[in-house]
Amino acid sequence: MIRYLLMANLLLAPTAAAQDTDEAAIYKDLVHSDVPLWGAGGDNFWPQHFYDEDGSFGCIHNLKMGDWKLAGRYDEPDWYRLRNYGAFHCHIMVQYDFERANLDFSDVKYSALIQLPATSASGQELWVLQMGGRPGSDYMLLMREADKKLITSFTVLQTRCSEEDVREGPELDSLATRYCAINSQERLIEFAQEMSELPPLGQLEFVEDVVEAEGDSE
Repeated sequence: MIRYLLMANLLLAPTAAAQDTDEAAIYKDLVHSDVPLWGAGGDNFWPQHFYDEDGSFGCIHNLKMGDWKLAGRYDEPDWYRLRNYGAFHCHIMVQYDFERANLDFSDVKYSALIQLPATSASGQELWVLQMGGRPGSDYMLLMREADKKLITSFTVLQTRCSEEDVREGPELDSLATRYCAINSQERLIEFAQEMSELPPLGQLEFVEDVVEAEGDSE
């Protein structure tokens, strides 16, 4: 038992290289707001409602629905499943897991994609994926080259929380208690611009459509 505990402590300790070399560190602080920072409406908020003259209606998305893979500055990829919620209420249903096979059983966060009114350090578009509504929302910071095509790829930015934004609770063994509390659009836009100056976390790419089971959506 003593040997096991000593080994576990060694495995959990950060390496000297990660501490001393900023280039080697990978920053993935959770970014969270007390309440959602963006509400539905406007050309920069997706998905959007549509209504036709013939009486049809529904939700328009500007990115592919299906399974997406995030691969980059770490050993194993992360998996995301994006699905349309329905026709009456426009949301992206986001599921996440380390294993693609587990996505069928992952919790759903009702989400939206927002284009920020700012560009990255290199002049690319900045976007955020706003996930969840109560209590508050989590954010993924995204970047892409401007074009009018259906989106199938994003560059994902690192999230290195500043001292002014960080919140951290007491130690709870292996449970993370640190997160980045950002509670205004202005600060989140500024934060995204700052993070665009770091090497990206990875590339989020569309992989495959997901066949909806009957009754999965409205």
